Amino acid sequence: MLSATLLLLNLNIVHGVAHTFMDEIISLLKNELLPKNNKMPTTSYEAHKLIKSLGLTYESIHAYTNGCVLFQQSLKPTIICPKCNTSRYMERFESIPRKMFEHFPLIPWLVRMYRCKSLAELMT
Repeated sequence: MLSATLLLLNLNIVHGVAHTFMDEIISLLKNELLPKNNKMPTTSYEAHKLIKSLGLTYESIHAYTNGCVLFQQSLKPTIICPKCNTSRYMERFESIPRKMFEHFPLIPWLVRMYRCKSLAELMT
């Protein structure tokens, strides 16, 4: 269930599809393709909630479409790309970024892996 949920959320992020589309895909998988009484989440919101409850949080960083800059640290409050002078947000939508980069930070993953005794022995 966890690997399938992560794969679906990864597809959502990589291809930038709407949450309603992801809800339909998850519903189709859960109700039509997988066996009855499966443990898959029923919506993308539940999938995100499951991932966060396991401590698998991710960071979202706005990026410019051409890959000029990442809007983080000192550039976080800026709205215009300093290299090509275009807006970081979509036209007519001042809160939706043109492109987002999302990643899982390394340190929390390592901390979580060292909590498990057998994994800690393998990692050292």
